Amino acid sequence: MLRSEEEIARAQRRQAIAEAEKAEAEARKAELEARFPKPTSQPLAGTTTVNDAAIIESMMIAYVSMAKAANRLAHAIKMRSLKMPSLAVYNERDINLLLSYKVVKTQVRIIKDGYCSLLTPEAAGNDSRGNPLCPPSDPTAPPTLTPLMSIASSFLGGFVDLTAFLRTNVEIKGHTFDIDEAPLVSEVFRAMRKDDELKDVRLYYPFVFPPDFSPNEESEILTLLQDLRDLRVRAENLIGNIVKKGQEIEETKASIKKTESSIEALKGKEKETVAAAIALIDAHCGNLPVNEANILDVIEGIKDAKKKPCRGMPAEARERLFALRDLIKDTRSKLSAAEKRLVEEQGKQKTLEAEFNSLKEMFKPAIQNKNDLDNAIARLKSLNEQFDKLVSSLVQADSATGLNPLTSYIRAENLMESVPKGSYWLQLKVLKAGGNNRIKTNLIIDIFTGGNRLSHSGGAIVAYNLFDSNGESVLSDTITEYTNYIKAGKIKGIPELEVDDCVKKNGVINCVTWPARTP
Repeated sequence: MLRSEEEIARAQRRQAIAEAEKAEAEARKAELEARFPKPTSQPLAGTTTVNDAAIIESMMIAYVSMAKAANRLAHAIKMRSLKMPSLAVYNERDINLLLSYKVVKTQVRIIKDGYCSLLTPEAAGNDSRGNPLCPPSDPTAPPTLTPLMSIASSFLGGFVDLTAFLRTNVEIKGHTFDIDEAPLVSEVFRAMRKDDELKDVRLYYPFVFPPDFSPNEESEILTLLQDLRDLRVRAENLIGNIVKKGQEIEETKASIKKTESSIEALKGKEKETVAAAIALIDAHCGNLPVNEANILDVIEGIKDAKKKPCRGMPAEARERLFALRDLIKDTRSKLSAAEKRLVEEQGKQKTLEAEFNSLKEMFKPAIQNKNDLDNAIARLKSLNEQFDKLVSSLVQADSATGLNPLTSYIRAENLMESVPKGSYWLQLKVLKAGGNNRIKTNLIIDIFTGGNRLSHSGGAIVAYNLFDSNGESVLSDTITEYTNYIKAGKIKGIPELEVDDCVKKNGVINCVTWPARTP
């Protein structure tokens, strides 16, 4: 028990000593802080931040990188030593438009072939130029569509890492942006014209050609559509005439049948009436000769009651006989008119059937029988509907551009006519362009430089495909070009030598020569 009390006492003494030492240390610290205040500056943490801000300087440097990529492209073409009289640049829109144009032409020809498979050349008639719309021998089927050129789809990208030193804060603001195709085309043309071996190549950019909508200018697509419309009109008229003649024939047949029934009824009525009159005469006139042929004459002979041979016929019977006489006359009159009408209707039927057969002869002989003819008419109606839908789709304006496909297809014809035959085709695409804005801050260095140091970098990734006149790819590549950081104050003075990757030293210009790459 005594031992425990001693241990407690020692622990209390040690705690008291520790508290005294702590109080002494805090007193010394307070004294030092009073003599020496805290500094207002703090060492930099050396952090790096990135955001999506974009400024014009990085875009300018990216365009410089694109120009360098154009130099490399021109150099690659030169190294292939191609016999290239002319070069045209087609973009994806042009390629898709040309392919769509060929598809529509094929659709038009398919519909036209459908008409020509049903109609004779005489029925199809001639076009506005006097040529048969459906020649006796069908022309060679249209060739299978093949793409004019492939479309590049490769994509590469990268960033350049910067290493900080001397605990310098570095703030990098990275961004990407779109570069239109036209500046790249301009740079490629510049690079090719600057090269001694390529300067004589004729360069074309059909996309910027003004469309030629002269009313006197011939258009293949409009000509095909006009020919197809002529066939559609003739087919519509033929269908209408055949349907009309068929209906008239059926109506005439029905009328003939009705007239024949009427004649039969009138003949029966006449026979019944004549028999009643003969029976009445036989009953009151003795052996007076009477028959169907002379019944009316006999009745007229006994008209006067005072004359023989029917002097004793009662007045009531006489009135009945005269009523039968009138009925016989009326029935025979109607019968005569019906028989005359029957002859006319039968003649009309023969005329209509001859005209109908003439219309049938406008179809190919193999489809002139009844069943095949009905199918042919149904096919003609279907072809007419296809043509109407095609025209409707061609003239329907796009809500975004305000242009209709037909206008675009006329432009496609201008594209094909604008470039000489045998030309090489080049497809270009800026896959990605971008740059970084670098801000470097250092407390010591900034004293001598007057503040933060701002510099900019930029790069571009360009894909290209070169095709010969047959659409075969002869050269393709993806070029990545990067221009390192340039101080903001020096961007305005980027010389043309920088674009051409050349250095001027002692009055002599030396330019970079890139090794040839395997296509």
